Amino acid sequence: MSDLEALLREITQQGLLHAPHALLRMVAERIWDHTVITDLSLLEPELRPVAGYLIFRLLWVNTLDKERKMRLMAAIEPFRPEPPLASRSRDPLAVSWRITDNFSP
Repeated sequence: MSDLEALLREITQQGLLHAPHALLRMVAERIWDHTVITDLSLLEPELRPVAGYLIFRLLWVNTLDKERKMRLMAAIEPFRPEPPLASRSRDPLAVSWRITDNFSP
């Protein structure tokens, strides 16, 4: 397990809304600044949707070149849950990953 997966595990166990900002920043920096591609299969199945959601959210910050962004998206896409039923959530991305935490403004 890489440092990135260990950080993702720690964040997802705490929940996105309760994770320390320093941990979230460390994950963001590793995704944006390194060539490591995360392997969500190394996380427990119940943690994968939250980790996938976080990574997907971070990929939309315009810091990655298109090729790297597409490789990261391809790495997490197999772990995306089946499409959910209709929801009134204010964060459609969180709903699509079937999680209740979100980072929507």
